[in-house]
Amino acid sequence: MHPSNRHLPSAGVALTAALIVSVLSISPASAQTAPARTLNIAGNAEVHAVPDAALVSTGVVSESETAAAALKANSAALAKVIDAIRASGVEPKDLQTSGLSLEPRYYRPDKPSATDRPRIIGYTAANEVTLRVRDLGKLGDLLDKVTVAGANRIDGIGFIVSNQESLLDEARRKAVADAKDKADLYARAAGFTLGKVMSLTEESVPSPRPMVARAMAASAPVPVEAGEMTLSVRVRVVWSLAD
Repeated sequence: MHPSNRHLPSAGVALTAALIVSVLSISPASAQTAPARTLNIAGNAEVHAVPDAALVSTGVVSESETAAAALKANSAALAKVIDAIRASGVEPKDLQTSGLSLEPRYYRPDKPSATDRPRIIGYTAANEVTLRVRDLGKLGDLLDKVTVAGANRIDGIGFIVSNQESLLDEARRKAVADAKDKADLYARAAGFTLGKVMSLTEESVPSPRPMVARAMAASAPVPVEAGEMTLSVRVRVVWSLAD
C-alpha cells in the first residue's frame, strides 16, 4: 500500500463536513422569508336577455303488429309532419333528425305462472326531429300545425339567445368589476393596499336554463311565452396585498 492513500479518508470527512456547514448556513436565511400576503375574492354577474329563437323536439310514435308495418306507418306519418314544418317557413338547415327507434312490445300477464314467458305482441316505431324556430311569433301556430299533421309527441321547447357570447362577455366584465369592488373594500378594512392581480380564473359559465313546455293538438294556436333568460358568470381573482 502507498503511503499517500492513508490520508484519503480524512480528506473525505473534511469535505463532507464542509458541505454540511454550507447547507446549514443557507437554511436560516430561507426560513426568514415572509410568505406573500394575498386576497382571494369571487366576483359574480348576471345579464338578462329576451330569447330570439327556440329549439323544438317533435315526432311521431307508431305501433303495429310487425316491425316493418310499424316503421312504414311511422315514416309516412313523419313525412306529413315534416311537410307541415317546411310549409311554416322552417329552412332545411334548421331541421334535423334527432331520434329514431324501433322496439318490440311484450305481453306480460299480471299473475304469471312458472311456465309463462314474455311474448312479443307488436312493435313501436318512433322518429323525432329537432327544429330551430327563428321567428318566435310563429311558434304557437307551428306547434298547432305539426300536431294536426300527425305529430303525437312534443318533448320540449328550449328557448335560446343567439348573441349569447357577446352577452357573456358583458357579464365577464361585470364579474371582474364586482370582484375588484369587494377586494378594495376588504383591503381597506384590513389596513392594506391592494396590489397586482396574481391570478384570474373563470370558475363557471352556466348555460341559460331552457324553459320547457309540453303541448298537444288544440283548436287554437298553442300559447307560448318566451319570457326572459339569465346568463351568469363567476370569476375568482387573487390579488397581492401591500402595507
